[in-house]
Amino acid sequence: MIGKIMAYCGAPTIEAAKLQRSDVKLDAAVPYIVFRSTQDSITGKDRLDRAVPIVGALLDDFRGYVRNHFNKGEGSGFEMQRLFPNLCYGTHSASKRSKVLKSHVKNLRPRDPKLLGPYSLRHTFKDRAPKAGVRTDIAEYLYDHKLKQSSAIHRDYGAKMPASDTLDLMRRIDEISDWGFIEEYDE
Repeated sequence: MIGKIMAYCGAPTIEAAKLQRSDVKLDAAVPYIVFRSTQDSITGKDRLDRAVPIVGALLDDFRGYVRNHFNKGEGSGFEMQRLFPNLCYGTHSASKRSKVLKSHVKNLRPRDPKLLGPYSLRHTFKDRAPKAGVRTDIAEYLYDHKLKQSSAIHRDYGAKMPASDTLDLMRRIDEISDWGFIEEYDE
C-alpha cells in the first residue's frame, strides 16, 4: 500500500508510511488522504499539509485494507492507529521500509545498470501529471514539492486545498498509462 500511495500521488515514502487511520477519509463525499506536515515531524523536510482525493484502484485497495485491518469498535482508538505500524517507526525503520518496498520492484531490464527503486514511484507521479494536463504548480502541491508556486496554492487555500478542487485532476492523472520515453534494447 505504501508503494501504491507513492505511485498514485508522489508522496515521499515516509509521508505514506506515517499515515494514521484518521488521515484516510473514505466516507467523505470526495474520499481523500490528508498528508500532515507537522504530525510527528519526522520527514526531515518542511512539508505542506495537503488533501489528495483518492480515485480508481487505490480507493478500492484502501477500502479493502481498512476493512481487513481496522476495528471501528467503541474505544478501539482506531482513528489514531498507524496504517502501516510495522513500517513507520522504530530502529532502522527507513531501511526496513526500503527493503520491503524494493522486494516488490521487478527489474524487467536486467542489463540496465539504472535499477529502479521505491523513490522512483514519486517521480512516476511527477511525469504523469503534465501528460494529464495538470498545471505544474498544482502537481507540485499534490506531490509536495515545496516551491514558491506550490506554497502559493497552499496559502491561497489555507491549510489544505479542498479535495473536491483536485478530484478531476487526480482522475486524469490516474488514467495516464504512457508518460515517458523508455529505451528499448535489442535482444
